[in-house]
Amino acid sequence: MVNRRTKRKGCPQCGSRRFKLGPSSQPLAPDGLASLIPVRERMCKDCGIQYYPAMPRTVPHAFMLVGVALVLIGAMAFFEPLMKGPTRFRTWVKFAIVLGGLFFLGAGVQLFRKKRP
Repeated sequence: MVNRRTKRKGCPQCGSRRFKLGPSSQPLAPDGLASLIPVRERMCKDCGIQYYPAMPRTVPHAFMLVGVALVLIGAMAFFEPLMKGPTRFRTWVKFAIVLGGLFFLGAGVQLFRKKRP
């Protein structure tokens, strides 16, 4: 019998961690902002089953951390006294950084609230 830890990290049928990447992909989450992030299909080398890997528990936290960092950098770029030196961003770049941060933050929150099997 395969324990749950091995089964979650490997093949859902035999628990093997040996795989090759398949030709197709599917979204990380079926709805929301995370649906824009593709995950490649895997094929088990031992039993031949095709499966998609489970999302690691650290992914939502990483998305939220990157989102907060980008929002802070973009917000600080709007204040001239904080941006001393030769680096000056145009206004559209500042908005793009903030919007990218909000995208990552929103995707991280949606993935965090998603129920895990």
